[in-house]
Amino acid sequence: MVYDPFLEKDAAIQRPGDKTFRALGAASRPERQRLLAAYSYDITPVSDDRPYFYWVRGRGGAPGPGGWLYPMASAQWLFVLALILSVGMAALPGVLLVRRGERVGPALRAMPFFVASGFAFILAENGLFLLLSLFVGGPLYSLSVVLPSLLVGYAMGSLVALRVASATRAGAVRLIAIYVVGFGALLAAAYWLLPSMIGFSVELRLAAAVGTVVPLGAVLGLGTPWYMEILKVRSPVQKSLAWMWGVSAAANVVGSLLFVPVCRQLGVRGTFLLAGLLYVAALSWAASRRGRGSVLRSVHSSP
Repeated sequence: MVYDPFLEKDAAIQRPGDKTFRALGAASRPERQRLLAAYSYDITPVSDDRPYFYWVRGRGGAPGPGGWLYPMASAQWLFVLALILSVGMAALPGVLLVRRGERVGPALRAMPFFVASGFAFILAENGLFLLLSLFVGGPLYSLSVVLPSLLVGYAMGSLVALRVASATRAGAVRLIAIYVVGFGALLAAAYWLLPSMIGFSVELRLAAAVGTVVPLGAVLGLGTPWYMEILKVRSPVQKSLAWMWGVSAAANVVGSLLFVPVCRQLGVRGTFLLAGLLYVAALSWAASRRGRGSVLRSVHSSP
């Protein structure tokens, strides 16, 4: 028995937790929130949008100074280590280029695009695993179906990026519209269409998952290759393209470690919304860069 609302207040306490559950059951809503926040573990109810992440604070009770990010000290140190290594990986090529006498200013101005898009991609990818895990039949199917489908879609989007959107500001606006529609369609399918199919056979559910993930992967695959093709014709940036991929990979690493705390705070829907906003911000940044006009004309005139 965890909690009995009809139990007498002066009844014997069998376990230390009994007192807490009695207090929660008799508390008003504001008082209950205060008790939940002060408890050693996160015992707020989970939901499909806010799943259980084993978010325990340990035997020591309240988390330490880094508890706003992770309650466990081991996870806090893992994040710090990954952040240092990722920043180092992103910064080292720039240092080497400067020592060789190369110009890195144009690449630095393009860098926010790759940071935002790399962070957004990993949020969307992990969110898809979480969103479709139950629908496809568990984590094994989620990894074996969702990940390949996402990468296939990403490759397809990369292939047709400049055909879908021209290398102009108008092309950037078109991509922004595509991302907004793509993320909106995903959420509509995930929260209205797919739940109605949960009783279908495994084969039909897997097919539905593939049909949902591949188009989104194609959308995610448009932005970065589109901007890469534009940067190819800008001579000061050409030698920095591999560096920009490294920056995007560093953002992937940091984003994957931040996914759990972000999703815990925003929920799955909020995490997808954040990913979509980051893509919009990245494309807006790319469209606003000075000197773009001559570069775009060069792209159109190139074979």
